[in-house]
Amino acid sequence: MFRKGEAYLKVTLHKERKGSEVKDGVAFYVSMAKVVVGKDDKQYVRTPTHIGGHHYRSLA
Repeated sequence: MFRKGEAYLKVTLHKERKGSEVKDGVAFYVSMAKVVVGKDDKQYVRTPTHIGGHHYRSLA
């Protein structure tokens, strides 16, 4: 980098990162009929979307 006729050197030190661990997660499933959010087969919430396929076909 040059400023006012002087040269500057920028030095950046790189550090190694430790690998990240996945501790917890949530899965999403979205379709025209429902939205499902959950952690596994026992802990989930299913919400109907109230949007039928005929609605999108009529707009196309």
